[in-house]
Amino acid sequence: MGPPKTPVLSALGEAVNTAARLERATKVMQQPVVVSGNTLEAAKLSHQVPLRDIYLRGHSKPLAVASLNAQRLRELLPRLSLVGTVS
Repeated sequence: MGPPKTPVLSALGEAVNTAARLERATKVMQQPVVVSGNTLEAAKLSHQVPLRDIYLRGHSKPLAVASLNAQRLRELLPRLSLVGTVS
């Protein structure tokens, strides 16, 4: 008896809530990926993808997002900026 060898981890906070709501938006928008404009900006891809505002549950202001299909995702991935990531 006792705790499992692998600890149970939970993620909390606004970023996690927003990510969960963006995941739900994929169903509404019928696209495999919905990403925020802030994320695209951090990846230096915001100028390459049209953004639209959507309202997410629990947010009073709209969030700029892009919906990406598999083809568009394949086109963008080689251009992805990984500046500031840990290697």
